[in-house]
Amino acid sequence: MTVPDAFAFKRSGLGDILTGAIGTEVNGMTLTLLSAFARAGADPWQEAGRLAALPRREAIDSLARTIAGLPATLWPLPMATDIATRLVALLPTRASVSLALPVKGKPVTAYARPAVMLIGVALLAAYLLGLLPL
Repeated sequence: MTVPDAFAFKRSGLGDILTGAIGTEVNGMTLTLLSAFARAGADPWQEAGRLAALPRREAIDSLARTIAGLPATLWPLPMATDIATRLVALLPTRASVSLALPVKGKPVTAYARPAVMLIGVALLAAYLLGLLPL
């Protein structure tokens, strides 16, 4: 597991498309592309980055199939294609995406050893000072 980059979403240039509305669901809630990718079991940022790297027509076709393939979808393929066309227009240029995609942070294990050692030293000091009855 890696430490998340707290500013990756803002820097990625993919915020507009990921927060773009697909449409309103039966329950009255707006479905965003981010939620749709998550429901499909895909990483939203990776999928948006993949779409941005494709030629526009391919990105539209791919996204339309994803939208039309959602469980209990309200959007058949022709309507999904119109939605995908609107959303793909929100993608940044292909060149800027490759530079803006988030870089993975250090693995959590890189932080674990120093943290465990620090806790151990603190507990030992507390015990030696009589602050920790055993």
